Amino acid sequence: MRSLLYVSVLFSLTVRLHAQNVIYRRYYHGDDMSLIGGQAKGFCEDNFCSVAVDAASPGQKSVVGVVQMVIPAKHLGPKDRKAILAHVSGSSNTRQLLSSVKKIIGHIYFVKVADNWQRMGIAKNLLAETFREIGRTEPRVVAMFLHVSSSNQGAIALYEKSKFIKIRSESYGTSGALTRKSSLSSPVRPLTYSFPLCSLRFHLDLFPSRADARFTVDSNSLNLFFSNFWVRSLQADLL
Repeated sequence: MRSLLYVSVLFSLTVRLHAQNVIYRRYYHGDDMSLIGGQAKGFCEDNFCSVAVDAASPGQKSVVGVVQMVIPAKHLGPKDRKAILAHVSGSSNTRQLLSSVKKIIGHIYFVKVADNWQRMGIAKNLLAETFREIGRTEPRVVAMFLHVSSSNQGAIALYEKSKFIKIRSESYGTSGALTRKSSLSSPVRPLTYSFPLCSLRFHLDLFPSRADARFTVDSNSLNLFFSNFWVRSLQADLL
């Protein structure tokens, strides 16, 4: 059995999974992002990132996994916002709770695990700890969102396991700046998923998860209970 040790300081709640020798926490200036890529380091200096760190590395600074986020989201259209909030505000009790706070939605830009550290459950654990801390420390954040290409089956599997809910799909062309590969001839179909973390004393049922992309997630809770493929709100157990 994995032994979990929680040490909380603001968002720097640290979870050490001894079986993997990995620490989950917030990104700190000076963390070594070489296994992830230079782009991630630049992003995390100016935005909100949570990381998985090799506990055996010098100073425990070698990052092996990262979730990059912008809170509140900077680019969210009214249609997407309405669709996300519709999932968050599913029940009358949830709507009553959410009406008392200013609703903030965050954007997950990127989820990545270093090549040699994949298939160890790190991405799933990192997302879980990220949402737990957002719920603990940012009570006004009611959802997080991201998009993922329908061809990225690994990412879709990850997000489904992490209790994300697909709220709609869209088709985009592959010309211009929308793609890196000019040779693509078929449209890329990003899927939008929603993951409601429950707000205040709530838990919303969401569903599943696994690798790189962008998505929608509810965040506002201490404990989350999920059921696959469907969204429903439940009275949370009080801690």
